[in-house]
Amino acid sequence: MVQNSPTSVADATPAPSSTEHLLPSLRRGWIAVATVMTVAFVSVTTEFLPVGLLDDVGAAMGSSPGVTGLMITIPAIVAAIAAPAVMVGAGKLDRKRVLLGLTLVLVLSNVLVGTAQSLTQLFIGRALLGVVVGGFWSVALSVPSKLVPERSVARGASIIFAGVSLATVVGVPIGTFVGDAVGWRAAFLGSAGVAALVFLVQLWLLPSLTAERGVQVRDLPRVFRTQRGRVGLVAAVAIVIGHFAAYTYVQPFLSDVAHVSDHGIGLLLFVFGGAGALGNLVAGALVTRSLRWSMVGAFGAIALPLLAIGLLGAGAGSATVAIAIWGLGFGGTPMLLTMWMASAVPEAPEAASSMFVSVFQVGISTGSLVGGVIVNGGSAQTVMVVGGVLGLIGAATIGSFGAERALTPAHSSPVLAGGGSSSIAPAASVAASGACVDC
Repeated sequence: MVQNSPTSVADATPAPSSTEHLLPSLRRGWIAVATVMTVAFVSVTTEFLPVGLLDDVGAAMGSSPGVTGLMITIPAIVAAIAAPAVMVGAGKLDRKRVLLGLTLVLVLSNVLVGTAQSLTQLFIGRALLGVVVGGFWSVALSVPSKLVPERSVARGASIIFAGVSLATVVGVPIGTFVGDAVGWRAAFLGSAGVAALVFLVQLWLLPSLTAERGVQVRDLPRVFRTQRGRVGLVAAVAIVIGHFAAYTYVQPFLSDVAHVSDHGIGLLLFVFGGAGALGNLVAGALVTRSLRWSMVGAFGAIALPLLAIGLLGAGAGSATVAIAIWGLGFGGTPMLLTMWMASAVPEAPEAASSMFVSVFQVGISTGSLVGGVIVNGGSAQTVMVVGGVLGLIGAATIGSFGAERALTPAHSSPVLAGGGSSSIAPAASVAASGACVDC
């Protein structure tokens, strides 16, 4: 015992210097995580920036709101294809190269849009954005575990996916204000500048990100083979189409029906984003009791205000209340759907996730396309009604799925436990507590 003591002390002595040696590497890892989060922020901001600038872009391009709305539809269609394609096609390619390539494409996309003199150039730029969106969210799943210590993987992943909330709360409203003050082109060119700066930082900071075995093509259809997976996908299609049919054309509604000024529209988009961030926190707290009924509540919070303003019309005050409730409901929706899909195929969560991203993007493109057809043939007010009806269908689909089982630790997955969506922390806690997902 006495003889072992000096050895123990000697062994412990180098530890501080070893820790000190690791600190710079850890700092670089966390800064690298922040750069990936910034790519998420810029890409999501860019994806939905046209929502607040639709009329301005349409006026410059000489196109109708329905045609201009293809700025949302096109990248979503491309992203739906890119999500599983990148996951399968990237193979064992160094993820650093993949991320750098996607960031460069993001720069190019924004430059093309910001300098567009024709609809063709505009839509090519938006198609390139679709490659970034689909590819990034597929590859980003594996990044945190390669940049930070194992115990901090969930935290690192949550930071990366916080870029989505920041884009909604800060990015889109700021972009709308910039577009209103300086011009819509400046908003896209500014996004290109931020992405270019991030590329340079990533080139310097990102280490080699060795790829592990990826998703196989045969894994992709698994989500369609389970009842839970099919129910989740049907509900996702309904709620996403309904939401984006309305959200894409919320500017014309607020302007023409609620008579809100351009400045006021920017403020209301900020309200929507702030409510969405709060909704994500609320959903994370409620989901420990019931995933199914948390989803029904969130979907209802989307559907009911849309039906109200669609059927009854709105002034500035009632539109503000409706937008806030709508944002609150949608804020938790991606997280809740991700948890549902991951629990549907626990043996292949990455495949389920990539297919969910694909379906989500199809919903975005279909929603904006449906909204455009309705706006061109009817009114923005009618779009709100359609969005509300589809929201109710999504809520009913999930609500009718009977209680079957709880999400126990056995049902947890690498994605939920170690990183894969903005729902990482809540999902991990649900899995650990054995909270009911269907009751």
